[in-house]
Amino acid sequence: ATEQAFAVLTNQGKVVTWGHCQGFGDISPSVRDQLCADVLGVYSTSHAFAAIKAGGSVVVWGGPSAGGDCSAVQDQLAAGIVTIHSTKYAFAAINAEGGVVVWGHAGMGGTCEGVMDHLRDGVVKIFSTAGAFAAIKTAGSVVTWGDATSGGDSRRVQKQLQD
Repeated sequence: ATEQAFAVLTNQGKVVTWGHCQGFGDISPSVRDQLCADVLGVYSTSHAFAAIKAGGSVVVWGGPSAGGDCSAVQDQLAAGIVTIHSTKYAFAAINAEGGVVVWGHAGMGGTCEGVMDHLRDGVVKIFSTAGAFAAIKTAGSVVTWGDATSGGDSRRVQKQLQD
């Protein structure tokens, strides 16, 4: 659910949405057509939704600054995505190789420029706060990004996170 809308995944793999239209319970016909079958999971930020379809493609809708616009990374979301995590305004997806794809509000985890090299592969799990992400890698190291006051800056404890 967003702050004002619901999206439910039925047993038939279809997404049904309702709620305040500004809360993005009402979606465009082109997006609705993509959500009629083969959906495996639905995820949300405060004002946007993301759905993983069979084959790992991702469909998004909602507030552009809250993750409802993934045009900058759409090619990376065309296949192979296995799970999605969210902050209040951004999404982070893990692909089959353990790489991470992010989009949404840049200051709340929607960009990871400073740590992208560490997120290209080997990520096994992501945790989130309202404004930051923490990725656990196969070797046990932790990579963080997003709003520093929400946990996105772990430099002070980075040595402890590597052990």
